[in-house]
Amino acid sequence: MRRRSAVVEHPFGTLKCRAGYRHFLLRGFDKVRGECSLIDLPLRISSRRS
Repeated sequence: MRRRSAVVEHPFGTLKCRAGYRHFLLRGFDKVRGECSLIDLPLRISSRRS
């Protein structure tokens, strides 16, 4: 089994926790990716305003 080259769980976990988001509502990679993008959208907007 191949090891990951980077740890990706921590940044996504932090974003989800700050948003009060505990688990994904949809199943499937494409659906979860879209849901994650929606979670990330307010953070991106707020960082551009600063």
